[in-house]
Amino acid sequence: KIRSIFDGMLEDERYEPLILAIPEDIQNISMKVYEYFRGIYGNAVINAYCENTWRSLKDLNPDYVFYQEPYDNYLPPVYQSGTVVKYVKTLYVPYGFVLWDKVKSISMSKIFFRNVYCYFAENRLNLEYNVARLKKSHQMGYQKSLNIGYPIFETFMKRKPLSDNSQESKVVLWTPRWSEDVGGSNFFNYKDEVIKLPQKYSDLKIIFRPHPLLIDHFIETGRITVEEAKIYLQNFKNNDTLEYDTSNDYMGMFWNVDILLTDVSSIIVEFFLTGKPIIYCDTGVIPDAFFAEVIKGMYVVDNWVEAEKKLDELLQGNDPLKQKREELKKTLFGDDLYNITSNILNEIYKDAMS
Repeated sequence: KIRSIFDGMLEDERYEPLILAIPEDIQNISMKVYEYFRGIYGNAVINAYCENTWRSLKDLNPDYVFYQEPYDNYLPPVYQSGTVVKYVKTLYVPYGFVLWDKVKSISMSKIFFRNVYCYFAENRLNLEYNVARLKKSHQMGYQKSLNIGYPIFETFMKRKPLSDNSQESKVVLWTPRWSEDVGGSNFFNYKDEVIKLPQKYSDLKIIFRPHPLLIDHFIETGRITVEEAKIYLQNFKNNDTLEYDTSNDYMGMFWNVDILLTDVSSIIVEFFLTGKPIIYCDTGVIPDAFFAEVIKGMYVVDNWVEAEKKLDELLQGNDPLKQKREELKKTLFGDDLYNITSNILNEIYKDAMS
């Protein structure tokens, strides 16, 4: 989510950015993360674990430290926010777009955020939420919360095709959630029906792009066996109308999709920027104030019968919420989606010079 910021700093003579590559598992040290980033950015990457010890951040003497995630428990004590904030300014851009309050208590934990010098909020409402709960430190200038824009939106908009590559088949993207406990999932309610859709519509293609954790999670929890999962995914092999997408890069594909069929997910806000219709498969989550506005531009369904009916209407060109989505896009995301990174870089530099 902050890659555009790092890339922007590499091209900006005001900055000297570095990546401190920390192993995913701090108990069983692996060089995998370091080697991955080293392969992309070369000497701009530093190995956090060197000669059987954690490299000292103090010795690197940074002016600012960006955190990738708001969870200190994944980090060795020397890199945890409560330690680092004592001697350097900490910065944070959310790794996921918060859409409902239950998740907000986890991904916007006050334990972490009290150690964030500057929070680049994903929207105005989350900025106001953070300022209200950390009011005194904001008033005294110990902390900042800024609503400059969410960098991934800029990256996403720049992937928009220069021309409309019209395609013969309509494409529906299905993105079920990975857990029935955390947010809820319609995977088991819809999985057998979705793969039948191309039989009903001769010019339809289905792309199945679940959360990366979905298959493994449902196997681990006993909801599906390894063999059952294998049989289901077999439907997507050597099939021109069914595709199982596991690629890391989803942005280009989003622009070539006609309709999104989805459970609650942070990708909704990115897809919303395309202006294309979204069928939102409700799982009972209580949306926060921002997502409640986004929902006004989506077609909300409670079951497969409703989902298929709405899909049929959209495939026939009946999209009454099209204008509403355009209005919400402007009011919720702003007019300037192409200069978010440079605005953030300018803000950090201004802070450094003050």
